[in-house]
Amino acid sequence: MQYTELPTRDPRARLRALGAYLAKLIDPDRPAVCWTLAAALTFVIESLARHRVFGGLAFLFSNPLGFAASVCIIALTLHPAMLCRKRIPVLALVSTVWFGLGVTEFILMFKRVTPLSAVDFAIARSVMTIMTVYLTVPVIVLILLLVAAALTGLVILFVKSKKRRVDWKKPALSLLLCAVCLFLCVVIGLSTGLLDDRFPNLSDAYDDYGFAYCFSIVSVKGCTTSTFL
Repeated sequence: MQYTELPTRDPRARLRALGAYLAKLIDPDRPAVCWTLAAALTFVIESLARHRVFGGLAFLFSNPLGFAASVCIIALTLHPAMLCRKRIPVLALVSTVWFGLGVTEFILMFKRVTPLSAVDFAIARSVMTIMTVYLTVPVIVLILLLVAAALTGLVILFVKSKKRRVDWKKPALSLLLCAVCLFLCVVIGLSTGLLDDRFPNLSDAYDDYGFAYCFSIVSVKGCTTSTFL
């Protein structure tokens, strides 16, 4: 009996195929980039909020539905960028805002037990007067310099970025899919107890259900106030 040797793929070809697949996930002309950025941001924000390098991974395994809901929420805010001709700077802007919220949460949780919420921005003017309670002057100066650098970078990116063709169909379908996924996550989560929309204890809620989900719920409902401790 004659045996035919099965063809084997060149490892370099496999690497090229993997590279091509990853390139599609970060291609600014494909809605998949919104999902990729959302997943990455969720991982980073949850790690910052928990003060652990792999806090995002721990949250993913402890509450996959909460992680998915947070990804959908962030992805929803990223999708409108796909309808802009200069979508790269818009994606960068939205991502920077979410990352900034995560860094703010990271800093605040060193000094108090109540997580960041929309109420903090409503009373931002009074917070400025006690900023030195949370941060030293050199750290405040460093943060201001980093913010200025980030804003400068976004402006340069917007000016230098080339205009791209807008394809309305794929982003619209992806946005609809994102909304449906978020709706299902919330409905299933509320019915099974994996998610909640009432937070008697904000600190525990943020830890159990995720920063993006809780921050969004509190912002929409305005059902709680932050207490400086």
